[in-house]
Amino acid sequence: MNKFIIASCIIALTFAWTTSTSQQCSCSDYLLATECQNGFGCYWTGSACQNVDCSAQKDQPTCLNYPTACYYNSTSGPCLSFSSCSKLSGNNTQQCQAQNVKCANTAGTGTTCSDFSCSSFNSTTCPQGCYLNGQTCSNTPTCSSQTGANCALPYCALNGNTCQQAVCSNYTAAGQLSCLFVMPSASSVQPCYWNSTACVDASGASNLNSSTSCFVNTLGAYHWSTANSTATDGSCKSCYGVLLQIVFAILLLLA
Repeated sequence: MNKFIIASCIIALTFAWTTSTSQQCSCSDYLLATECQNGFGCYWTGSACQNVDCSAQKDQPTCLNYPTACYYNSTSGPCLSFSSCSKLSGNNTQQCQAQNVKCANTAGTGTTCSDFSCSSFNSTTCPQGCYLNGQTCSNTPTCSSQTGANCALPYCALNGNTCQQAVCSNYTAAGQLSCLFVMPSASSVQPCYWNSTACVDASGASNLNSSTSCFVNTLGAYHWSTANSTATDGSCKSCYGVLLQIVFAILLLLA
């Protein structure tokens, strides 16, 4: 029985390939300026990607550019290292987001900020960036509840008049730059690639043969292996994905 489980998992690791929205590389792993993103707490020095120095950000707009790393404090900062929304205080969501856009006062009472969550809003106050599924405000859409422009990639796509879970083939424009990724869930990314005739599921990093598709189509979970952005020099690499697979396989063998 164990052998069957191990074999099944090895097959899954071989043929099923998704990346996670929480598995971005460390700043130092990104070798290109186009991969060095503010939203990941990274800063391009002109020759290398480094962790942002929050104390060097002298005003609110630049501080808020780094929501995973910094928060704005008008009295003792102005820009300090961010650890969690619960460490911040604000009487309402506006005051919390003035310090870090990832935060809100979701309770509506008290002064403690918390992680921004669409589920804290009702059907009439559901803000832009959230999805209304029936009468429920959510971080992700239930595709069967979406219509018209709300049925959109990367989560959903129209099949005739029916809104369904998106797949890579829903990218119909010709060319690699229009073939990106779909999201089966809020935390899972299915990278896509252009196989010269259509947009299809990528089965592995080797399908992403340019610096742009490597980074964009995995939402930063993979990086280009050289500082030369040309497709012929370098390859698409994970920072730790292979190691995790090895650990998982060892645990299965020991089970």
